[in-house]
Order: sequence, then structure tokens, then C-alpha cells
Amino acid sequence: MKKQITSFIDELKSNKKLVTFDEASTKQAIVLRLLSFLGWDIFNVEEVYPDYAVGTANVSYALQTKNSNKIFIEVKKVQKKLDDHQKDLVNIGTRDGANLVVLTNGITWWFYLIAATGSWQQKLFYKIDIVKQKPDAFVSQLINLLDKQKVANGQSLKTAKTIFQEKKTKAGS
Repeated sequence: MKKQITSFIDELKSNKKLVTFDEASTKQAIVLRLLSFLGWDIFNVEEVYPDYAVGTANVSYALQTKNSNKIFIEVKKVQKKLDDHQKDLVNIGTRDGANLVVLTNGITWWFYLIAATGSWQQKLFYKIDIVKQKPDAFVSQLINLLDKQKVANGQSLKTAKTIFQEKKTKAGS
């Protein structure tokens, strides 16, 4: 799995058309492929629920195990800045009881721990930039956080809490 994801990311980095991707292309060419590599059945709406409605809002995907929402992923187009979308996404995750929410434009991936105390800004615990960072720096964590089996057995949430606590401790020192 790690080799497959690393190879995919290397492919993305060399794709000259990447910067032209709109939201639909970003979902199809990047997010769904990654989820597939991570063990999710992207064709099963009981696992990867597209355009999941939460009240009057929607998130791009709700990753579900045992009929329970575990992770919300909101996808924007590649060139889109993510800053303006954080607060709403974290609030949606809080309202619906997701464990984690992920905001991505396919290149940048921001992970939020919903159960964490503090403001929505303080819930951000991990960031990935697949173009600027070397895959070795983040692929293992990406697997730890989004692999279907790890999400299903609770290991993903434990990993998120550990990363969050390490970040909090580091910030305090």
C-alpha cells in the first residue's frame, strides 16, 4: 500500500495538468484514487458516501464503517485556498459526530480532531502538502489516519489523538 501511494504521489507531482483540475477532477483523479489505495470501496455508498448532507450543508465524502460516520472529507479544486472553509467544516463535523474532518484541495490536506477541546483552529492537528513534501515524510501518517481498517478498528482515531497531543505539547514548550 505504501509503495502504491508513494508512486501515485510521484505521478501527481509530475502531472503538468494538476494545476488545472476543477473540484470534480480533484475528487476523481486524486481523492477517490487515494481512498481506493487506502482500502475504501469507492463504489459502495455505505462506505464512501458522496455529497453527504449535514443539515443544510454537504460534505464531499463521509467515510463510514458499521453505518457510522467516522471521517468527513471536504474537497475543493486544486488552486483553491482552504482557509475560508475550515470553520464551517469543523462545525459540520462537530454537529454530526464525525471523529475527524479533512479539508483538501488534492495537494494540501488539513486534518482536524473533532473531539479536541478548544476552538476550530486548535482542532487542526496535521497538515500535508503532497507537492512540497517528500512522500516519505507523510505517507505513513496518511495511511495511519485514513486506512479503512485503521478507521474501522479505532486505530486511526488513536493516532490522531497522539499526533494532536504531541503538537499541543510541542506548542507548550
